[in-house]
Amino acid sequence: MNQLLLSSVWPELDYLILDMPPGTADVTQTVFRAAPRCQAIVVVTPQEVAHLDARKLVAFLLANGTPILGGVDNMAGFTCPCCQTVTDIFPPVDPARSIWSHDVDRLGTIPLDPGPPGQDPGVPVAVSRLDGAFTTAMHEVVGVIRQRLDDEPSSAGGTP
Repeated sequence: MNQLLLSSVWPELDYLILDMPPGTADVTQTVFRAAPRCQAIVVVTPQEVAHLDARKLVAFLLANGTPILGGVDNMAGFTCPCCQTVTDIFPPVDPARSIWSHDVDRLGTIPLDPGPPGQDPGVPVAVSRLDGAFTTAMHEVVGVIRQRLDDEPSSAGGTP
């Protein structure tokens, strides 16, 4: 990770987004120490254990002075393709035990999307199926994130 962040010759980037494993493992700690101008987006599924891990990450980020741009609910309900009814897959998380009770702004919600049945065409769903609830939600979340990044420069100075 250090080599990726510190030794790579990057062209001028608008954003560099790293999708990292949940929690506060070594790789997570390394990234946030090696990239002092970064901001975090905490992605969490609507499960008690996921919020427990995410709360530990939020505490780590706050203790290290890393700004938290917000959080995203992932796999938050399944939309039936026939009747468009949304069904929660997981039992609700006690609000007091969620990351939302720790001053993390909700940037959006991404529904569960099983993708094309029995196949993975190797193309992101947000590109291959432009008309689904998943794609719509992804575009909405990305729009909110871009707006926040444009409106609120990093506390470390300059645009992240």
